[in-house]
Amino acid sequence: MDQTNAQLTERIRQLEEENAYLKALVQSQNREILRLKSDNPRGAGRKPADAKWIANFSEFLRLKEAGCDRNEIMAELQISRATFYRYQKLFNETNWKANSGSQDINLEDFL
Repeated sequence: MDQTNAQLTERIRQLEEENAYLKALVQSQNREILRLKSDNPRGAGRKPADAKWIANFSEFLRLKEAGCDRNEIMAELQISRATFYRYQKLFNETNWKANSGSQDINLEDFL
């Protein structure tokens, strides 16, 4: 009976080692799956709006409401034509009015 207990104890130890190895393997496989399944693993593309973008768009709104034309706004903000039209599209979509002038508007609500 002692031999059977010793054999069973050894087998339990072996199984515990194998279990620990398999758990580590599964965990690393799960990390790899999550990495591969992410929508954008390299982080490419346009970044979400940050404080700098919001400040720049707020300045765009001020200039737009002041009646500046496209070239004046592009020169003042040092933005490309594509950026100007992206801002213009957002301006049109959010129904900004020249007389709104409200400082309580949260731009992040429109992004």
